Amino acid sequence: MRGEKPNYPAGMSQMSNPYAALQRDDMLMEQRVSVMAIVALVVAILGFFVCIVPGLAGLGALLGVAALVIISQSDGRVGGRGMAIAAIVIGLIMTIGQIGVAIGVRQAWGTAQTKLFAPMAAIVSDAEAKDLVKVQAAMTKPGAKRLTQAHVDAFADALKDEMGAFKGSPSGMIQLVMAYRDLGPIMQKFQGGGSNDVIPIPVEFEKGIALLAVQVDGSAGNAPGTAVQVPIVNVKIVTPSGKAFLLYPGEAAEAKAAEANVQFPDAPNELAGKGEREGEAPADVDADAEVDAQPAKPDAPKPAEKP
Repeated sequence: MRGEKPNYPAGMSQMSNPYAALQRDDMLMEQRVSVMAIVALVVAILGFFVCIVPGLAGLGALLGVAALVIISQSDGRVGGRGMAIAAIVIGLIMTIGQIGVAIGVRQAWGTAQTKLFAPMAAIVSDAEAKDLVKVQAAMTKPGAKRLTQAHVDAFADALKDEMGAFKGSPSGMIQLVMAYRDLGPIMQKFQGGGSNDVIPIPVEFEKGIALLAVQVDGSAGNAPGTAVQVPIVNVKIVTPSGKAFLLYPGEAAEAKAAEANVQFPDAPNELAGKGEREGEAPADVDADAEVDAQPAKPDAPKPAEKP
């Protein structure tokens, strides 16, 4: 009759519904974790701890997005949505942080090149050209006042003989790090000296890398509008061979050099001990004049006459 369910024999209802077995198989099928989600999370974590590799965290975020797409199209057969989302979050945070750090480092490097490295390298270049006016313009007033053309000429000539032509300072961060590494033994001297007013910078010459040690005046302030970016007091170049060349050698060194250059007349006679040889008169002294200069001896008294 209409409305009544037919009375099928046992097992007949299952055979009449061919989709029942397929539905049971789908329910019994195990859900597997997305391999893409696992890879995305691993790459994002590596990007978090290995910050020196740029773009690694961003790659983890992209793999996480791809894993979410695969999981959403699997009709529940593929899992790992939580790992994919975690990979996206970690990757995006690290990527934004790395971009910010990269921008900050680039700005800091540009400032260092403009305000620090370029003025210090320029004073070496101007000294090589023996341009006293430009060298003095890059220094503080006390440092420029005591500097003379003879100082600049001597510095340029000695430096060119030792290292050849001046090329400049490292133009990139990688070159700067490599140069500091090569100058490690020389840098240790400045680290052990405890001096806070010396800035060491690698500079390149025709014959290799040398260390530019710039002495600055930390208490000096630059007047607004002046060309001086760093208050430079003096400049020293230290070569890999250990030789040092000072732009201004100092008052003590100048006095020593002046003393070494004094010409003394050669003595005609050798000096013995405390004075001259006995019985010999100096060559520039007239023996007759010396005798004349001696006081006359009084006459001996005459004997009394006998009566």
